[in-house]
Amino acid sequence: MAAGALPDGTPVIISGGSGGNGGRDGAVRVWRMADGTPVGEPLTGHDGPVYAVAAGALPYGTPVIISGGYDGTVRVWRMADGTPVGEPLTGHDGMVTAVAAGALPDGAPVIISSGWDGTVRDGTVRVWSTADGTAVGAPLTVHGGSVQAVAAGVLPDGAPVIISGDSGGFGVSDGMVRVWQTADGTPVGAPLSGHAGLVTAVAAGTLPDGTPVIISGGNDGTVRVWRMADGTPVGAPLTGHDRVVGAVAAGALPDGTPVVISGGSGGSYCTVQVWRTADGTPVGEPLTGHDRVYAVAAGALPDGTPVVISGGSGAAVWVWRTADGTLVGEPLEQGGSVYAVAAGALPDGTPVIISGGSGGFGASPGSVRVWRTADGALVGEPPTGHIGPVYAVAAEAQPDGTPVIISGGHDGTVRVWRTADGTPLVPPLVLPESVRAAVADHGNVIITATGADIAVHQLALPRPVR
Repeated sequence: MAAGALPDGTPVIISGGSGGNGGRDGAVRVWRMADGTPVGEPLTGHDGPVYAVAAGALPYGTPVIISGGYDGTVRVWRMADGTPVGEPLTGHDGMVTAVAAGALPDGAPVIISSGWDGTVRDGTVRVWSTADGTAVGAPLTVHGGSVQAVAAGVLPDGAPVIISGDSGGFGVSDGMVRVWQTADGTPVGAPLSGHAGLVTAVAAGTLPDGTPVIISGGNDGTVRVWRMADGTPVGAPLTGHDRVVGAVAAGALPDGTPVVISGGSGGSYCTVQVWRTADGTPVGEPLTGHDRVYAVAAGALPDGTPVVISGGSGAAVWVWRTADGTLVGEPLEQGGSVYAVAAGALPDGTPVIISGGSGGFGASPGSVRVWRTADGALVGEPPTGHIGPVYAVAAEAQPDGTPVIISGGHDGTVRVWRTADGTPLVPPLVLPESVRAAVADHGNVIITATGADIAVHQLALPRPVR
């Protein structure tokens, strides 16, 4: 799922999924965020489920939708009326699991796609001109398996790059982190090896002097930091998680020192950990309490104090001061597993935490809750309506500035609620499959997906072409 805007600036939600007929015919749908009304007819053409969507723009600013699916095609559609822009982009030999909008150094908008290709599970990353669909450079075909994660970053000179992490592929046990020039697909240095097992997450961050770095987490329980420019490690691997590192985020200490936040699951040592990005030294002791950690986020108290927000299988949301790991109040009892957390604000600017999860043992309804970050007090009654777990929550604002929550769940619905009182703004948007991730930021987003799970990440939209 993604957020975008029509040519007149009207905010919209974009969704992709499987269709009826046994899931053969996937569709892309566009809905007005304000009232949930559809914008035109569903966009059909993909033969099978749509696994990834993103919002982008043509060279002259015309908003477009980018979609990728099981049929191995990438498609571009005008946001306003759903008409296709050119022919489907073909080249992937298997399903397209992720798409993103980016830009070349001269500002020309491009599409980045990744897939799971061929019978030997050779995942590829490809770059295409948004304007005419021509390939930018050769396909990046050295991945040995499915691309688990992609992110956009920049080199020290400002050149845009693609960051990817893979599974290692058929007969290969160790995944890789790779960096590619967005302009022509040339690798930036050699693949970054070190993780034993697949790479589950990648992100872009910086050192204290502004040097761009890559943060990666893997099945081997390690977190690693690499210089973006040449792939050299920044210190030793960060060890302490017992098994899979399933979540990473970038934050900062009160003095601005960049830190890495990571969450681990599996085994007997499920923790949230904070590390200085520059040298990997731990900031305090590991934060324990979760049975499993499914989500981490960076937030702040009303006075600006940075905090870590975490959610997991222990039926609670935890808030910790980033600097020393002390708890901010008691754990916030969700009543079931917490699968998603986000930081938002009330209309008066009061920081809040938004969480989504299951309804607890023996309960089918999923739950969305809003809590004041400072004291953990609930803001109104929990919004109800989801049947089954809530896997995704995001903070957004309406055109008039009203803060809202967007949630998605196992029941295949997307719901929009006022943050202040939890009242629904629009009828539920009913989708044909489980909604696993959702983020909205006025279209300033990218969307990644592995299989049927879609993840959305922040992205600067392409610069205008002069």
